[in-house]
Amino acid sequence: MEMEKYKQLIAPLFFVFICATSSGQGSFDSSMQDAVSVYNHVAGVNSHLYNGTAYTDYDHRIKGDPFFASTYFADGSIIYDGIFYAHVQMFYDLLHDDVVIKNYNGLPLVLVKDKISSFNFAGSRFVRLVADSAEAGGKINGFYEVLFDGNIKLFAKRKKEVIEKANTASDAKTYQINHSGFFMSTILAATPNINRPCWNL
Repeated sequence: MEMEKYKQLIAPLFFVFICATSSGQGSFDSSMQDAVSVYNHVAGVNSHLYNGTAYTDYDHRIKGDPFFASTYFADGSIIYDGIFYAHVQMFYDLLHDDVVIKNYNGLPLVLVKDKISSFNFAGSRFVRLVADSAEAGGKINGFYEVLFDGNIKLFAKRKKEVIEKANTASDAKTYQINHSGFFMSTILAATPNINRPCWNL
């Protein structure tokens, strides 16, 4: 697993290594330093964060937008693959439940959901829950807003969906907020690793 994390970092430097070693150690040292300098300048300290797929822009003919808080690219923070990143330009697509960041080339990049533990954005904190986790309580996999975090935990699923309006000549489709559910879980104070079942509110 650890080797996989560094493959993308090592790959751009491999060709430099081959060429430099053929022309002497001094040339290798200089070439390697130059390659590392260029890579760090382009990717920055968040280089490991740039791991995902290109974002497909939404249909602008549809009225409204699919974003949480109607916010497109704002400052946030995220725990990605176990690493905390602050001051990340990002947005949250509620239509597809995607967390999208600004890639080092300025283009939107969809992060891998399974690697996201939590993120903070637009004044709200979100965590990823999966169906087989105790906290999820059988709910659908995805990101949930944390409304209260203590012995009693309160989560909300935020979602937008496309609604097609009948008998309209224009603006036939619109993004509509769908609060698909709130649920609560409690944790026994004496046994903090055991969760009770969740209840719908």
